[in-house]
Amino acid sequence: MAERSADIQSGVPALRRRWYVLVVGAVLGVGLGVLYAVLVPGQLTSTSLVLLSGSGSGGDAESPAIVTQVQLVQSTPVLARAGKALRPALSAAQVLDRISVDGPTPQLISIQASSPGAAEAQALAQAVADAYVAT
Repeated sequence: MAERSADIQSGVPALRRRWYVLVVGAVLGVGLGVLYAVLVPGQLTSTSLVLLSGSGSGGDAESPAIVTQVQLVQSTPVLARAGKALRPALSAAQVLDRISVDGPTPQLISIQASSPGAAEAQALAQAVADAYVAT
């Protein structure tokens, strides 16, 4: 323990001599953190749920029927229709980049949409759900 204490004490004068390096490093770290927070806004997520009728009874969440329905939600015609319903309009690829689709149960599809704004995330999730139901 005495050896370790001596090592720490011997490093303190070196830190005191180079205090400006520590200050520059701290300022640079805070500045980069603030810059990142400003340039990369946080993503908000909204979820729309679609209840399927006539999916049969029983089965697990990974049944072929729900997997097929999830693939249909992610298809280009559904995503293109959803993108056209938004203002400003988005392409099918842009919509696909912003959503996540899952089938938590055999009769339920969960559509999660992410966007920097809450209203945009909600509108996107609802537009994809409406386009799927209409298709």
